[in-house]
Amino acid sequence: MARHYSTGEVARKLNVSVRTLRYYDQINLVTPSYTNDVQKRFYSDDEMFRLQKIMLLKSMTVPLDEIRRILDEESLTSILSAHLSSLEEKIEELKQAQNHTVTLLQSMQLENEKIDWTKLQTIQAKSNDRKQWTDYFTEEESDSLQSSLPKLEDGEHDTKKWINLIRRTEILIERGVAPSSKEAQILKEDLTWLTDETFGDNQQLIESFWKIRKSTDASNELGLYPIDASILAYIDSLYQEIAD
Repeated sequence: MARHYSTGEVARKLNVSVRTLRYYDQINLVTPSYTNDVQKRFYSDDEMFRLQKIMLLKSMTVPLDEIRRILDEESLTSILSAHLSSLEEKIEELKQAQNHTVTLLQSMQLENEKIDWTKLQTIQAKSNDRKQWTDYFTEEESDSLQSSLPKLEDGEHDTKKWINLIRRTEILIERGVAPSSKEAQILKEDLTWLTDETFGDNQQLIESFWKIRKSTDASNELGLYPIDASILAYIDSLYQEIAD
C-alpha cells in the first residue's frame, strides 16, 4: 500500500524547512499530489524520492534550475560537468582572494601593522601588465628566481623570515645604528645566511637580482613588493663595509 507524508513529516525526515517545501511546490519543482477528504495535501513515495534527489544535488551546490533539468532527465553527465567547471572557476576565485588576503597581512607586517595602499596598488596595477622575468634574466635564472624568491601571497616560513629581516633593518635605521656596529653586522650575517639559503652559491645571480631590486622601475615591472630606498641603501652599506 502506497504511503503518503504530510509536509511536516517530510520536513522532519529530510531535515528541510516547511517554507522550502512550500517554495518547491510554488515553483512546481515538487508538488504533493495526494489530497485527502479535508483538502490536506500529502507527498507520495515517488515525490519523497524526488525530494531526496533534490537534497543530494543541493549538497553539491547545484542550482535549482539545473536540478530541474536533471530531474527532467536531461543528460546528468553534461550538466554535472558544466557544474564542475563552474565550481573550479569559483575555487580559483577563492584562491586569488586568499592570496590577496595573505598579501595584505604580510604587507601590514612589513609596514609595522599599517597598510601602504600606494604600494599595494602598484603591485595590483602591474600584475596584469608585467614584464617577463626573461627581459632581465636568462630563462634558467628566471625559473630559479621565481621558484625560490619569497612571495607575500604564500605566507610561508621563508617569507616571514625575510619580512623580519626587513623590519629589523628598519628598526636599526630608526635608531640611527651605524652599519659598522656589532648589531648591524649580526643583521648582515643573518641576511647573508638567508640569501645563501634562497639563491644557493650563485653569486652572479645574487648580484644581478640585487641590482634589479635597487631599481624602483625594474622592481615594479617585475611586481616585486616596493621596499623603501633607505632600507635598500642600508643593506647595501653593510656589504660595502666588508668590501672596504
